[in-house]
Amino acid sequence: MSPKEKRLFYEVLENVKFPYGYASNISRCIRKRNLSGLKTHDCHVILQELLPIALRRSADKMVTSVLIELCSYFRVLCSKVLKFKELELLVEKIAQTMSNMKTIFLPSFFIVMVHLVIHLALEVKIAGPVQYRWMYPIERYLRKLKSYVRNLSCPEGSIAEAYIANEYDTKHEIDKEDCLFPTIGKSYGFVEVIKLDQKTWVQAHQYVPFNCESDVVDYYKNEHISEIKRLHRKRRLTQHQLNCLHFENFHEWFKDQVNELDLISNISNDIKTLAQGPCYFARRFKACHMNNGYRFRTNQYEEFMQTQNSGVLVVLMTESYASTTDSAPKSGNITYYGRLNDIVELNYYEKFKVILFKCDWVDVTQGRGVMKDDLGFTLVNFSHLIHSGDWISDEPFVFAGQAQQVIFVQDPEDHEWFVPRSIKPRDIFDMGEENSK
Repeated sequence: MSPKEKRLFYEVLENVKFPYGYASNISRCIRKRNLSGLKTHDCHVILQELLPIALRRSADKMVTSVLIELCSYFRVLCSKVLKFKELELLVEKIAQTMSNMKTIFLPSFFIVMVHLVIHLALEVKIAGPVQYRWMYPIERYLRKLKSYVRNLSCPEGSIAEAYIANEYDTKHEIDKEDCLFPTIGKSYGFVEVIKLDQKTWVQAHQYVPFNCESDVVDYYKNEHISEIKRLHRKRRLTQHQLNCLHFENFHEWFKDQVNELDLISNISNDIKTLAQGPCYFARRFKACHMNNGYRFRTNQYEEFMQTQNSGVLVVLMTESYASTTDSAPKSGNITYYGRLNDIVELNYYEKFKVILFKCDWVDVTQGRGVMKDDLGFTLVNFSHLIHSGDWISDEPFVFAGQAQQVIFVQDPEDHEWFVPRSIKPRDIFDMGEENSK
């Protein structure tokens, strides 16, 4: 590498921030443009997550593409779910990757340990995923057991007493199975009680019933669409106009329909409460620990921290329009990237509570807020947002259960662009899909 390429390489490692507990502070291991003091887990993280990004601007594309293939190979091997078909493809692909590496690197580079890489995929096919065989979970658990020691003269007794106490711990609340919105997480840290302004209340109330997974609410959605078509049959609304009217007016129409129907028939209390909307008084969190293993913090709360827990990724089924007059939109899953600004818990009169994330969402228009580079990396730009959130028709909220966690690694040359990297929760294991017989 040239001095400039080395500077760009180390700048990526110095500025990267990982979620709490995912990895150590790698920037501390950089001293005078040298890496030292890395733990084995840090080497895994650099190989799987950072090395491909750091080499984007720091090496020839032919060299970078080969190393990215090698890093992707280890990333797949260390994933929590593996399929035999993917492993068979890995066995074939790693042989081609090693062959390409031999055309670039010196023969002295290919020692026995480098040759061992070819056999790792075969080992996984026999022994199973690496996640269940390496020592990192055991080492973390041993550290937890050591923290139980209070009496240094009897460490075994302290560990046994604390283990039994945690085994019978009943502090966590049991969710109600018949609740419309079961508890999906809990706050930690400071909790503030706020009064929602009218704009925020309407934005939240629009999103919750419109995206609620309930057969009864889905029935009312279809009825509302039919009524809009009937009222505007002379105007011949386009699909885009129909969807806008449906989203903006559904929560008010839903409330009126439930109130009228409640006079002549019985409706479940959850549906009646949902139609009335939440209380104006809500709780605001700075951090939230989800049941799926993710830990989120607001962007403002972690401004001076060395960790990054505010990156949000949401995959939603969205209808895309070529123009406002497009009558045949295309439906598909679109990935939205955002930064978490606020965590709000809506209170539906103590019947149930809903945790919403308020985020700054990047414009998904290709070339504006999102783009792909020559190596296939996705880049996002937070100077181009879908909306500012200042209008009632804006959609800044999303269910906390819909959010996945990502980290944003800044591009060393163009600081407005970031490379998102998806992060899996450390202590939650995906057992895959059961084979139906």
